Amino acid sequence: MRRTTCAYIVGKLRIVTNGRLQTAVTELARIRLLFLALMVFGAALLIVGFYGFVQLSSLDNAFLQSLPVLAVLIASITATSRVMPFNQLFMVCNRPGLNTYLYLAVLVVNIALNAALIPLFGILGAAVATGASILMFGAMIHIIAARVLSVKL
Repeated sequence: MRRTTCAYIVGKLRIVTNGRLQTAVTELARIRLLFLALMVFGAALLIVGFYGFVQLSSLDNAFLQSLPVLAVLIASITATSRVMPFNQLFMVCNRPGLNTYLYLAVLVVNIALNAALIPLFGILGAAVATGASILMFGAMIHIIAARVLSVKL
Protein backbone atom coordinates (compact mmCIF):
# COMPACT_ATOMS: atom_id res chain seq x y z
CA MET A 1 0.00 0.00 0.00
CA ARG A 2 2.83 2.39 0.84
CA ARG A 3 4.60 1.94 -2.47
CA THR A 4 1.26 2.09 -4.27
CA THR A 5 0.60 5.62 -3.02
CA CYS A 6 4.01 6.86 -4.21
CA ALA A 7 3.60 4.96 -7.48
CA TYR A 8 0.21 6.60 -7.91
CA ILE A 9 1.75 10.06 -7.43
CA VAL A 10 4.55 9.29 -9.90
CA GLY A 11 1.97 7.90 -12.34
CA LYS A 12 -0.09 11.07 -12.10
CA LEU A 13 3.06 13.12 -12.67
CA ARG A 14 3.74 11.10 -15.83
CA ILE A 15 0.19 11.69 -17.05
CA VAL A 16 0.53 15.44 -16.47
CA THR A 17 3.86 15.53 -18.33
CA ASN A 18 2.66 13.22 -21.16
CA GLY A 19 5.02 10.44 -20.07
CA ARG A 20 8.09 12.68 -19.99
CA LEU A 21 9.05 12.23 -16.35
CA GLN A 22 12.64 13.37 -16.91
CA THR A 23 11.38 16.68 -18.30
CA ALA A 24 9.30 17.21 -15.16
CA VAL A 25 12.24 16.35 -12.89
CA THR A 26 14.48 18.77 -14.79
CA GLU A 27 11.87 21.50 -14.55
CA LEU A 28 11.44 20.91 -10.80
CA ALA A 29 15.21 21.10 -10.32
CA ARG A 30 15.30 24.41 -12.19
CA ILE A 31 12.48 25.81 -10.07
CA ARG A 32 14.18 24.58 -6.88
CA LEU A 33 17.43 26.34 -7.89
CA LEU A 34 15.52 29.55 -8.61
CA PHE A 35 13.79 29.28 -5.23
CA LEU A 36 17.16 28.85 -3.47
CA ALA A 37 18.58 31.89 -5.27
CA LEU A 38 15.56 33.96 -4.25
CA MET A 39 15.92 32.81 -0.63
CA VAL A 40 19.60 33.82 -0.55
CA PHE A 41 18.80 37.22 -2.06
CA GLY A 42 15.90 37.73 0.35
CA ALA A 43 18.05 36.75 3.34
CA ALA A 44 20.78 39.20 2.35
CA LEU A 45 18.22 41.92 1.75
CA LEU A 46 16.60 41.27 5.14
CA ILE A 47 19.90 41.44 7.01
CA VAL A 48 21.06 44.59 5.22
CA GLY A 49 17.61 46.17 5.61
CA PHE A 50 17.52 45.39 9.32
CA TYR A 51 20.96 46.92 9.81
CA GLY A 52 20.00 50.00 7.81
CA PHE A 53 16.73 50.41 9.70
CA VAL A 54 18.51 50.31 13.05
CA GLN A 55 21.21 52.74 11.88
CA LEU A 56 18.76 55.25 10.42
CA SER A 57 16.29 55.12 13.27
CA SER A 58 16.89 56.70 16.62
CA LEU A 59 16.61 53.34 18.36
CA ASP A 60 19.11 52.14 20.89
CA ASN A 61 22.19 50.31 19.67
CA ALA A 62 21.00 47.25 21.56
CA PHE A 63 19.16 46.29 18.38
CA LEU A 64 22.49 45.85 16.60
CA GLN A 65 23.40 43.12 19.06
CA SER A 66 20.59 41.00 17.61
CA LEU A 67 22.06 41.11 14.10
CA PRO A 68 24.30 38.01 14.56
CA VAL A 69 21.33 36.07 15.93
CA LEU A 70 19.22 37.09 12.96
CA ALA A 71 22.03 36.19 10.55
CA VAL A 72 22.47 32.69 12.04
CA LEU A 73 18.77 31.91 11.88
CA ILE A 74 18.30 33.26 8.36
CA ALA A 75 21.40 31.41 7.13
CA SER A 76 20.14 28.07 8.48
CA ILE A 77 16.66 28.55 7.03
CA THR A 78 18.11 29.57 3.68
CA ALA A 79 20.45 26.57 3.63
CA THR A 80 17.57 24.14 4.12
CA SER A 81 15.10 25.91 1.86
CA ARG A 82 15.94 23.47 -0.94
CA VAL A 83 14.35 20.50 0.84
CA MET A 84 11.85 22.16 3.17
CA PRO A 85 8.98 22.05 0.65
CA PHE A 86 9.23 18.25 0.88
CA ASN A 87 8.79 17.99 4.64
CA GLN A 88 5.34 16.43 4.22
CA LEU A 89 6.52 13.89 1.63
CA PHE A 90 6.35 11.05 4.14
CA MET A 91 2.72 11.85 4.94
CA VAL A 92 1.82 11.89 1.24
CA CYS A 93 3.55 8.52 0.74
CA ASN A 94 1.56 7.02 3.62
CA ARG A 95 4.50 6.89 6.07
CA PRO A 96 3.30 9.14 8.93
CA GLY A 97 5.54 7.33 11.43
CA LEU A 98 8.64 8.61 9.65
CA ASN A 99 7.33 12.15 9.89
CA THR A 100 6.67 11.75 13.60
CA TYR A 101 10.12 10.31 14.32
CA LEU A 102 11.72 13.06 12.26
CA TYR A 103 10.06 15.81 14.27
CA LEU A 104 10.81 13.98 17.54
CA ALA A 105 14.52 13.70 16.66
CA VAL A 106 14.69 17.41 15.78
CA LEU A 107 12.96 18.32 19.05
CA VAL A 108 15.37 16.22 21.14
CA VAL A 109 18.43 17.65 19.38
CA ASN A 110 17.10 21.20 19.74
CA ILE A 111 16.49 20.78 23.48
CA ALA A 112 19.92 19.18 24.03
CA LEU A 113 21.77 21.83 22.04
CA ASN A 114 19.88 24.64 23.76
CA ALA A 115 20.70 23.16 27.17
CA ALA A 116 24.38 22.98 26.22
CA LEU A 117 24.83 26.27 24.33
CA ILE A 118 22.65 28.80 26.15
CA PRO A 119 24.74 28.76 29.36
CA LEU A 120 27.91 29.28 27.31
CA PHE A 121 26.84 31.80 24.66
CA GLY A 122 23.47 33.18 25.75
CA ILE A 123 21.05 34.21 23.02
CA LEU A 124 23.61 33.51 20.28
CA GLY A 125 23.87 29.95 21.62
CA ALA A 126 20.12 29.58 21.32
CA ALA A 127 20.29 30.79 17.72
CA VAL A 128 23.11 28.38 16.88
CA ALA A 129 21.24 25.49 18.52
CA THR A 130 18.05 26.28 16.63
CA GLY A 131 19.97 26.77 13.39
CA ALA A 132 21.74 23.43 13.83
CA SER A 133 18.38 21.74 14.46
CA ILE A 134 16.97 23.27 11.27
CA LEU A 135 20.00 22.08 9.30
CA MET A 136 19.65 18.60 10.78
CA PHE A 137 15.97 18.58 9.83
CA GLY A 138 16.78 19.34 6.21
CA ALA A 139 19.55 16.74 6.09
CA MET A 140 17.29 14.09 7.60
CA ILE A 141 14.54 14.81 5.06
CA HIS A 142 17.07 14.38 2.28
CA ILE A 143 18.58 11.15 3.66
CA ILE A 144 15.31 9.46 4.66
CA ALA A 145 13.63 10.31 1.36
CA ALA A 146 16.56 8.80 -0.54
CA ARG A 147 16.91 5.63 1.55
CA VAL A 148 13.33 4.76 2.43
CA LEU A 149 11.27 6.18 -0.43
CA SER A 150 13.96 6.08 -3.14
CA VAL A 151 13.20 9.71 -3.94
CA LYS A 152 16.18 11.83 -4.91
CA LEU A 153 15.64 15.39 -3.71
